[in-house]
Amino acid sequence: MRSGNRFLDALPAAAAQALIAGDEPRELPFGSTLVRRDEKLRAIHFPVSGAISDIEEQPDGGAAETAAVGPEGLSGVELLLDVPNALLTRVIQTPTTAFAVPAERVLAVQREHAALGSLGRRYAAVMLRAGAITSACNARHVVTRRLARWVLRMADRLRSDEVVLTHDATSLMLGVRRSTVTQAMRDLQRSGTIAGARKGARIVDRSGLETLACSCYTEERALYDALYA
Repeated sequence: MRSGNRFLDALPAAAAQALIAGDEPRELPFGSTLVRRDEKLRAIHFPVSGAISDIEEQPDGGAAETAAVGPEGLSGVELLLDVPNALLTRVIQTPTTAFAVPAERVLAVQREHAALGSLGRRYAAVMLRAGAITSACNARHVVTRRLARWVLRMADRLRSDEVVLTHDATSLMLGVRRSTVTQAMRDLQRSGTIAGARKGARIVDRSGLETLACSCYTEERALYDALYA
């Protein structure tokens, strides 16, 4: 039986079952903080819908999203790399459902099933590459194309054409002002690829939106497809 999370489903059945231990995925409170940077990791989360945002908080009070983890992976991979404390702050900025596996159980399963550590290390390497893609994307691509990419990625993770994201959350994701997000949203709406929704956006022309999005969208997806091939 498949869990809905690609990382769990790529593990040997015995390892995946030991991790889940009969638990059901649960809804993570919208707007909540799962863990702050440098705090002890008490659980690893495996999303089945939605996304968990990795946030870098800076000394001057600023913050930026460095990554988002959805059903393609797990949040808290550093625990599998012998790092017991969170390297980044993790927050919920869109409706998200996930398996929450206690850290003690994760470490016990890793000791018994080498496949968990092996896949975790390969997943961490893919995240490094995905982070490099995002950094280059933020430096080189115009906001409208980057926004198209993010709308598509969030739609994939939510498994819906309705993307629930506030402008504040989107500005954090893209590292731009809220007013810049508003203008980019208008540009996409004028293109006919998305329509405004009550709490975000609705994709009305996916192929058109993929054409508008920067190439980072397909490049990042291909990384995870190759990992789990």
